[in-house]
Amino acid sequence: MILSVVVPAYNRADLLPRTLDSVLAQTRPPDEVLVVDDGSTDDTRAVVAHYGARVRYKRQDNAGQGAARTAGQADTTGDALLFLDSDDLLLPSALAVLEAALAAAPAAALAYGRARVIDAAGAVLRPLWEAEEGTGQEVWRLLARKNFIASPGCVLVRRAFLETVGPWDPDRALQGVEDWDMWLRLAETGAHFARVPEVLLEYRVHPDNISGQASRMRARELALYEKHLARAGNDPDRLGHLRAIYDGVRRQTVWDPSGAPQPRLQGRHRALRGLLEGAALAPLYRRLPFGLRLRLRALFGVDRRA
Repeated sequence: MILSVVVPAYNRADLLPRTLDSVLAQTRPPDEVLVVDDGSTDDTRAVVAHYGARVRYKRQDNAGQGAARTAGQADTTGDALLFLDSDDLLLPSALAVLEAALAAAPAAALAYGRARVIDAAGAVLRPLWEAEEGTGQEVWRLLARKNFIASPGCVLVRRAFLETVGPWDPDRALQGVEDWDMWLRLAETGAHFARVPEVLLEYRVHPDNISGQASRMRARELALYEKHLARAGNDPDRLGHLRAIYDGVRRQTVWDPSGAPQPRLQGRHRALRGLLEGAALAPLYRRLPFGLRLRLRALFGVDRRA
């Protein structure tokens, strides 16, 4: 099996060396390592050049992490790929463990392990979360409730499955949850997700972590659910499952520009949805571009970030 590691990077010249060192220190070395520089304005190019032929460099105009992963996927040849964030660290046996898990489960779309959280100095703070295992609709339903895969850096995914579901979503409204979107789309195919119990990745906490920005991440989670409500189409089971989760997330995330709670907006959103569904317009609404849906919400007095 040919293994490719893709590292999207944006202004992480200070953190990138330890990340690349962790890749090159694998007990099962990767067959290729590619850094996709997403329009950095720092010394990212020089950092990568230090590694010579061991690490390839590709630059693109700033387009976000989803677009950078797609570009890296297109410019590598591996049968299986690992997409490592430029601030995270692989533990030495990560690729060996994941490759063995895929070999043991030939029908699996991907294999994934666990992660632990470390601070900037490398001290372990806590495990991130326990991973789940499942197949098809079972794993899709679990994933719809939460992204139980700690990071794309602890996932080895087969190229054939990635090509089946299409590129990583470049929409900036999904920045930070585009990996969750990809796992949901893969689960829709009915594929198996193979879990390994080992901790394979260290997730570095620092001031620029997107996932540390709670209000922005919650808004992006809502955008993710909007997208997958549209994808659910006329599937009553998936639609009902997503709708219940979406409403629950919104009950915890209703605000106005001043930050004051606005419970009445929940009622307005439900009234709008009821109107659309009563007129059999819901499928059309869900196919509208997200920006147009925001305008409709504003017209009905619904918070544009709800």
